[in-house]
Amino acid sequence: MSLLQDYEEAREKIGHKKYDAIEVYLNEICPQDNWKTYKKELKKIDHLEINEWEKQKKKLEKKYGIVFLDDILYSEEGWKKFEEWYKSYSKPKEILEIKAIGIDNWDRPVYKDNKGIIYKDISLGKGNLRDSLCTSVNNDFYGEPETPLIKDLKIEIRIVDKFKDKKKENDKIR
Repeated sequence: MSLLQDYEEAREKIGHKKYDAIEVYLNEICPQDNWKTYKKELKKIDHLEINEWEKQKKKLEKKYGIVFLDDILYSEEGWKKFEEWYKSYSKPKEILEIKAIGIDNWDRPVYKDNKGIIYKDISLGKGNLRDSLCTSVNNDFYGEPETPLIKDLKIEIRIVDKFKDKKKENDKIR
Protein backbone atom coordinates (compact mmCIF):
# COMPACT_ATOMS: atom_id res chain seq x y z
CA MET A 1 0.00 0.00 0.00
CA SER A 2 1.34 3.46 -0.86
CA LEU A 3 1.72 6.19 1.72
CA LEU A 4 -1.14 8.17 0.17
CA GLN A 5 -3.42 5.14 0.28
CA ASP A 6 -2.42 4.64 3.90
CA TYR A 7 -3.36 8.25 4.73
CA GLU A 8 -6.64 7.92 2.83
CA GLU A 9 -7.47 4.78 4.81
CA ALA A 10 -6.69 6.65 8.04
CA ARG A 11 -8.93 9.50 6.88
CA GLU A 12 -11.82 7.07 6.36
CA LYS A 13 -11.30 5.41 9.76
CA ILE A 14 -10.92 8.67 11.70
CA GLY A 15 -13.54 10.60 9.75
CA HIS A 16 -12.98 13.54 7.43
CA LYS A 17 -13.79 16.23 9.98
CA LYS A 18 -11.38 14.92 12.58
CA TYR A 19 -8.67 14.12 10.02
CA ASP A 20 -8.90 17.68 8.62
CA ALA A 21 -8.51 19.02 12.16
CA ILE A 22 -5.07 17.38 12.35
CA GLU A 23 -3.77 20.01 9.92
CA VAL A 24 -5.08 22.80 12.15
CA TYR A 25 -3.48 21.10 15.16
CA LEU A 26 -0.12 20.76 13.39
CA ASN A 27 -0.17 24.45 12.44
CA GLU A 28 -0.96 25.42 16.04
CA ILE A 29 1.73 23.35 17.70
CA CYS A 30 4.33 23.96 15.01
CA PRO A 31 3.86 27.35 13.29
CA GLN A 32 5.08 27.92 9.72
CA ASP A 33 7.98 30.10 10.91
CA ASN A 34 9.37 27.12 12.80
CA TRP A 35 9.16 25.01 9.64
CA LYS A 36 10.97 27.63 7.57
CA THR A 37 13.83 27.91 10.04
CA TYR A 38 13.98 24.12 10.42
CA LYS A 39 14.26 23.65 6.65
CA LYS A 40 17.03 26.28 6.38
CA GLU A 41 19.04 24.58 9.11
CA LEU A 42 18.37 21.17 7.61
CA LYS A 43 20.01 22.32 4.36
CA LYS A 44 23.13 23.28 6.32
CA ILE A 45 23.67 19.69 7.44
CA ASP A 46 23.07 17.91 4.14
CA HIS A 47 26.80 17.22 3.76
CA LEU A 48 26.90 14.92 6.81
CA GLU A 49 27.05 11.12 6.71
CA ILE A 50 23.58 9.57 6.92
CA ASN A 51 23.83 8.43 10.57
CA GLU A 52 25.10 11.81 11.75
CA TRP A 53 22.57 13.58 9.55
CA GLU A 54 19.74 11.57 11.20
CA LYS A 55 20.97 12.54 14.68
CA GLN A 56 21.24 16.22 13.77
CA LYS A 57 17.84 16.13 12.05
CA LYS A 58 16.24 14.73 15.25
CA LYS A 59 17.86 17.52 17.28
CA LEU A 60 16.50 20.15 14.89
CA GLU A 61 13.02 18.60 15.03
CA LYS A 62 13.10 18.78 18.80
CA LYS A 63 14.53 22.32 18.81
CA TYR A 64 11.79 23.68 16.52
CA GLY A 65 8.94 21.48 17.72
CA ILE A 66 8.54 19.84 14.35
CA VAL A 67 5.68 17.36 14.30
CA PHE A 68 4.70 15.30 11.27
CA LEU A 69 1.40 13.68 10.40
CA ASP A 70 3.00 10.29 11.13
CA ASP A 71 3.85 11.50 14.64
CA ILE A 72 0.13 11.74 15.30
CA LEU A 73 -1.30 8.86 13.29
CA TYR A 74 1.29 6.26 14.27
CA SER A 75 2.34 7.30 17.76
CA GLU A 76 0.18 6.54 20.77
CA GLU A 77 1.58 9.56 22.63
CA GLY A 78 1.10 11.85 19.64
CA TRP A 79 -2.46 10.64 19.15
CA LYS A 80 -3.32 11.19 22.82
CA LYS A 81 -2.05 14.78 22.64
CA PHE A 82 -4.11 15.38 19.50
CA GLU A 83 -7.22 13.85 21.12
CA GLU A 84 -6.89 16.18 24.13
CA TRP A 85 -6.54 19.19 21.85
CA TYR A 86 -9.44 18.01 19.68
CA LYS A 87 -11.85 17.82 22.63
CA SER A 88 -11.78 21.59 23.06
CA TYR A 89 -11.35 22.30 19.34
CA SER A 90 -14.40 20.34 18.26
CA LYS A 91 -16.75 21.97 20.76
CA PRO A 92 -18.89 24.50 18.90
CA LYS A 93 -18.12 28.06 19.91
CA GLU A 94 -21.07 29.57 18.08
CA ILE A 95 -24.52 28.35 17.14
CA LEU A 96 -25.86 29.36 13.75
CA GLU A 97 -29.64 29.07 13.72
CA ILE A 98 -31.17 28.96 10.27
CA LYS A 99 -34.67 28.38 9.00
CA ALA A 100 -35.69 26.93 5.66
CA ILE A 101 -37.16 29.50 3.28
CA GLY A 102 -37.51 27.42 0.12
CA ILE A 103 -35.77 25.68 -2.77
CA ASP A 104 -33.98 27.64 -5.49
CA ASN A 105 -34.21 26.93 -9.23
CA TRP A 106 -31.27 24.46 -8.98
CA ASP A 107 -33.09 22.39 -6.31
CA ARG A 108 -30.83 23.68 -3.53
CA PRO A 109 -32.46 24.12 -0.12
CA VAL A 110 -32.22 27.77 0.89
CA TYR A 111 -32.00 29.01 4.47
CA LYS A 112 -31.89 32.35 6.23
CA ASP A 113 -30.41 33.21 9.63
CA ASN A 114 -31.79 35.70 12.14
CA LYS A 115 -29.59 38.45 10.64
CA GLY A 116 -31.08 37.94 7.19
CA ILE A 117 -28.07 36.16 5.68
CA ILE A 118 -29.07 33.63 3.04
CA TYR A 119 -27.40 30.22 2.84
CA LYS A 120 -27.55 27.50 0.18
CA ASP A 121 -27.16 23.77 0.70
CA ILE A 122 -25.02 22.68 -2.25
CA SER A 123 -25.50 18.97 -1.43
CA LEU A 124 -29.21 19.37 -2.24
CA GLY A 125 -30.15 18.21 1.24
CA LYS A 126 -28.21 14.94 0.98
CA GLY A 127 -24.99 15.75 2.85
CA ASN A 128 -23.71 17.10 6.13
CA LEU A 129 -25.06 20.64 6.32
CA ARG A 130 -21.87 22.01 7.87
CA ASP A 131 -19.88 20.70 4.88
CA SER A 132 -22.31 21.90 2.24
CA LEU A 133 -23.68 25.24 3.46
CA CYS A 134 -22.59 28.36 1.54
CA THR A 135 -23.58 31.99 1.58
CA SER A 136 -25.36 33.30 -1.51
CA VAL A 137 -23.94 35.88 -3.92
CA ASN A 138 -25.44 39.31 -3.14
CA ASN A 139 -27.39 37.61 -0.33
CA ASP A 140 -29.97 36.76 -3.01
CA PHE A 141 -32.38 33.80 -2.86
CA TYR A 142 -31.50 32.93 -6.47
CA GLY A 143 -27.82 33.91 -6.19
CA GLU A 144 -25.02 31.41 -6.80
CA PRO A 145 -23.47 29.71 -3.76
CA GLU A 146 -20.50 31.75 -2.59
CA THR A 147 -18.48 31.27 0.61
CA PRO A 148 -18.57 27.79 2.17
CA LEU A 149 -18.62 27.28 5.94
CA ILE A 150 -16.78 23.94 5.58
CA LYS A 151 -13.59 24.86 7.46
CA ASP A 152 -15.30 26.56 10.35
CA LEU A 153 -15.60 23.68 12.79
CA LYS A 154 -16.46 26.11 15.59
CA ILE A 155 -19.99 26.65 14.31
CA GLU A 156 -22.89 24.37 15.19
CA ILE A 157 -25.76 24.63 12.74
CA ARG A 158 -29.33 24.29 13.96
CA ILE A 159 -32.40 24.36 11.76
CA VAL A 160 -35.28 26.10 13.53
CA ASP A 161 -38.91 26.75 12.65
CA LYS A 162 -38.72 30.30 13.96
CA PHE A 163 -36.11 32.47 15.60
CA LYS A 164 -36.18 33.37 19.27
CA ASP A 165 -37.30 36.93 19.83
CA LYS A 166 -34.33 38.55 21.59
CA LYS A 167 -36.45 41.54 22.64
CA LYS A 168 -38.99 39.31 24.43
CA GLU A 169 -36.20 37.40 26.14
CA ASN A 170 -34.65 40.67 27.35
CA ASP A 171 -38.04 41.86 28.63
CA LYS A 172 -38.42 38.63 30.67
CA ILE A 173 -35.04 39.18 32.30
CA ARG A 174 -35.97 42.67 33.58
